[in-house]
Amino acid sequence: MRLEVAFLPRDVPAPAGRVCVVLDILRASSTLVTLLERGAAPVYVAGTVEAARALAASVPGGALLCGEVGGLPPPGFDHGNSPTEMAGLGLAGRPVVLATSNGTRALAALAAAPAVLVGCFLNAGAVVARGLALARARDARLTLVCSGDANGSQFSLEDALAAGYLVDRVLAREGADRVALDDAARAAWRLWQAYAGTGPATEAAARGFAESVHGRDLARLGFDADLAYCARVDASQAVPHLALDGDRLVLRDAGT
Repeated sequence: MRLEVAFLPRDVPAPAGRVCVVLDILRASSTLVTLLERGAAPVYVAGTVEAARALAASVPGGALLCGEVGGLPPPGFDHGNSPTEMAGLGLAGRPVVLATSNGTRALAALAAAPAVLVGCFLNAGAVVARGLALARARDARLTLVCSGDANGSQFSLEDALAAGYLVDRVLAREGADRVALDDAARAAWRLWQAYAGTGPATEAAARGFAESVHGRDLARLGFDADLAYCARVDASQAVPHLALDGDRLVLRDAGT
């Protein structure tokens, strides 16, 4: 099994031949997992706020418009990008459109890959299992893609940390001698080991969030509950899988 990490979406010049797992840990990945868990359907993603508004208006009967710019909902949006907020909503059968600064942009950029999943700490075990199965079925590399910060242009500590944790899970599942890591995957793994020590994975994730630029920004905005929520490990079996609905990008649970 060939396993690689891209610290920014632009580090994946050719998505073909790669099963991609997109990581936007704070907070789009966790929000998307939560939306599917809560029964939202369909869940569309848009690369920009303007595209999200147009997409929501085009859905018959309208769609719940969710997303953020700078961590907060844009004017006219129904909700932001808070997974704890989504967890408290009645979403069964509700169409949702989500647009965020980094994660949904990365999904849109990688849509040409043979398979694109969404991963985070919440669904770590489930997304690793599904990603490995798809990579084998397609004889493809498994590529963990960090969404980054600043519209996908800057390194993100929390995304790299989560990538390292997923590398750790792959190695534990497959055996280190059966997985070929690229240098970025090995670096992410070493980063995870530096944070993990001998404590629980949830505590290591929380430490990384507390030290990351974006984590500190979210704390200043009052999203401490989201930070704790996103640090939970294996709390969900939902694995968002990107598909096309005409010219729309839609996410469905890979297990359904």
